[in-house]
Amino acid sequence: MKENLVREKGWALLRALFLAAKKDGEIDFDEQRILKATDDNVMQLLETVRRAWDDSVLTETEKQQITFMIKKIKDDAVSLAEYDSVISEQEEEMLNIIYEKIYEFLELH
Repeated sequence: MKENLVREKGWALLRALFLAAKKDGEIDFDEQRILKATDDNVMQLLETVRRAWDDSVLTETEKQQITFMIKKIKDDAVSLAEYDSVISEQEEEMLNIIYEKIYEFLELH
């Protein structure tokens, strides 16, 4: 079921981000903010997908809501990374992971 695939991809995204953030042995404040925002957005995406597939029919409105949540993951992370006008190496790596995983989400619906 697609709901399970989205859940798997969501957890894989969060795991990959966490590993990238702690690569240097420390998760700094900016990395924590990206992790937290992405975690919150992935949880919202999972809830949106769960509700959408509750009746086993995915409507156009539900597709739009899911697409919005997927894009929100990326947009929020970029906004947080750019907040201090400096994108660190770890932040850039985290953004690249998000970009890569976003396309996997978009292919699911």
